[in-house]
Amino acid sequence: MNHTISNKIENRDAIVAVMGLGYVGLPLALAFAERGFKTIGFDISEMTVEQVKNGETSVLDVSNHRLQTALFEGKLVPTSDSGLLSQVDAVIICVPTPLTSSHEPDVSAIESAVSLIKAHIIKPVFISLESTTYPGCTREVIVKPLVETGKHLDEDLFICFSPERVDPGNALYHTEKHLKLSVVFPKHPFKSERCFINK
Repeated sequence: MNHTISNKIENRDAIVAVMGLGYVGLPLALAFAERGFKTIGFDISEMTVEQVKNGETSVLDVSNHRLQTALFEGKLVPTSDSGLLSQVDAVIICVPTPLTSSHEPDVSAIESAVSLIKAHIIKPVFISLESTTYPGCTREVIVKPLVETGKHLDEDLFICFSPERVDPGNALYHTEKHLKLSVVFPKHPFKSERCFINK
């Protein structure tokens, strides 16, 4: 991984964007914020963003008190302004992938997230896809479109698939307790990716 990004991750100076503030994204955004990372919680829903800004949530694994503390400390910034993505060092995609009528994941929200990344990311970035999807989706929907813009894996882009392992309402195995399995592109392991996802 790019040494600058690696150092920022190790020193907790990296700015992290979590795209999607639902039952996967919001607990993950809070986990990063509570570990000292400045975290941008992005969602296209103005209603969701306003609710989070007000320190309120219906996500089972997140208490209003915990959310309000992160907001008060300034580590979590909820927004629907995609322009803030230009500031980030890492993007965690946690958007919904509901099944279609043919029982396949609908990846349109991932495609929309990638379009925003293409439009705003201007520096080397680490991207992790957390959304549940089909084998090959990361390569087809994230790696290929971003590489086609002229960016290069291992230089401008550091991409992995790290599927969410959320069990909403389970107090014993919440987001911070789960070890994360990451598949990275190209096909060799990077210590920093694994450490970052497991931080």
